[in-house]
Amino acid sequence: MRAGFTNTVRLATAAVTLVALALLVVPRAAAEPKESESPQVGVAAEPGPRVAVLPFDAEDPGNPRLGDDLATTITALIADEPGLSLVDRERLERVLDEQALGQAGLVGEDAVRVGRLAGAELIVVGRAFPLGQSMMLAVKIIGVETSLVDAVLVRGRASEIDDMAVDAAAKIADKVRDEGGRLTGDEAEPADPLPALIQQLRSLEGKPSLAVVVLEEHVSSPQNPSPSIPDGDLDPVVETELKRSLIESGVEVFDVRQNQLADWADFQPSDVNSWPRELGRVDVLIVGEAYSETGLRIGQLVSASGRGEINMIDRETGRILLAERSNAKGVGVSPRQAGKEALTRVGRDLSAIVIDRLVEHIASNNQADPTTIKE
Repeated sequence: MRAGFTNTVRLATAAVTLVALALLVVPRAAAEPKESESPQVGVAAEPGPRVAVLPFDAEDPGNPRLGDDLATTITALIADEPGLSLVDRERLERVLDEQALGQAGLVGEDAVRVGRLAGAELIVVGRAFPLGQSMMLAVKIIGVETSLVDAVLVRGRASEIDDMAVDAAAKIADKVRDEGGRLTGDEAEPADPLPALIQQLRSLEGKPSLAVVVLEEHVSSPQNPSPSIPDGDLDPVVETELKRSLIESGVEVFDVRQNQLADWADFQPSDVNSWPRELGRVDVLIVGEAYSETGLRIGQLVSASGRGEINMIDRETGRILLAERSNAKGVGVSPRQAGKEALTRVGRDLSAIVIDRLVEHIASNNQADPTTIKE
């Protein structure tokens, strides 16, 4: 395994040497711009987020420096990648020495603190470990100020750890370019379409009456178990967001007792003849389920992922007018708060999709009959 890394470092060194030699032998005329070209003076390329690659945690009794070798190799491989800039390795080691921290396997609050002191916007931490007959290389890219996380996972054989490092480096560089702005908090949030859609639906005649039944739960990940939340204590976050947006759009929303409809909503909603009496005045039913799952804990913050799936069903025809899903992430000081934030985002996303679909159907059907929502 050690020999593999020696080969990788040699390859990286050889690549740098070849680039330098190529620059020396390029003819001067080729290096100078043509007269017809007008070089942009004073315009510098965007360097991208500052990245610090911290020593990895690695399980290899025969090579106690494997974690540091991994970090060194990955740093060398991504050093010339466009769209990012690296924190100087010596500066990083100086911070580690000053903080009296170990040289391998930094995680959580310690890793974020080192990254902040080193001037990094993103930190890269990882772990190499055997799993069955395979070797796994799991890498996390963490926003120093936001605690947002993205991940890279590479699988191979122990004898291929050098190739795994090359693969991981390429994936890390791609992630930083694609997601760096989001992870650092510099990327502007896209405009929220929901307010405009609400106003558009309010202006239409012939809006149907609706009911919303979305069953929700919070689950714990095996890596970050959290106390279970009794079903009666769960806030119906996605359902509430959908109802609020529909009411604000001028739609009549009937409140139904969710506990009596839970089993029915799981199996019978597309059979209009089975709709319970509580839905007697409902023209369109939105039914689905949502859950949140605890993610990573970074310092005092916890992340969670949320997912929601809904069907929108026309009572008169039994047709499924819409089948949609949404995913989102949230961060909070507790698993419950993080899960609620994630599901709130899921609810708003689904609200925009539902209202957009309703606008389409109502506008189309009002041309023939303003009292129905049929196609």
